[in-house]
Amino acid sequence: MKGVIHRVIVEDGLHIRTDIAAATLTWSHMAHVVETPEHFLYDYAPRNAYYTPRRAIPEATIAGLRDTLCRLLGPRVHLMGGAAPSIPGGS
Repeated sequence: MKGVIHRVIVEDGLHIRTDIAAATLTWSHMAHVVETPEHFLYDYAPRNAYYTPRRAIPEATIAGLRDTLCRLLGPRVHLMGGAAPSIPGGS
């Protein structure tokens, strides 16, 4: 795919938009999210995933992204280091 791909994390899911198409993957349909040293992988079906390169995410926002993903997906989030961040008021 050519051009810029916009990815936005919101309460209802992952929004993906290009110049020619747009899609929303709801969190209820997301199998899991995996953080690697190079990407955040959003697995939505066997052998299918969207990704966001870590280099495209400002370092100052990584902790907030982790917290948001943990709040929205719970045990379906697998972060580097294996531990989910502590979420105030979470279970």
